[in-house]
Amino acid sequence: MILTIKIHPNKKIAKIVKIADDSYEVDLKSRPIENKANLELLQLISDYFKVSKNQITFKSGLKSKFKTIEINE
Repeated sequence: MILTIKIHPNKKIAKIVKIADDSYEVDLKSRPIENKANLELLQLISDYFKVSKNQITFKSGLKSKFKTIEINE
């Protein structure tokens, strides 16, 4: 499954909002410094889809607000 995600870092509450079938907007508490926001995103996606972190791969956008990730089931 491939997902398109737009992140909003440095928010008070971390949450995931489904926009379309494969499109999500994610609010993160972490700031995008030293990869902290990506690590928090990885944890949230893992919890939301109930998969292990090893099954999630960043395909593009590692340093962008727009990310493409793949979940291997």
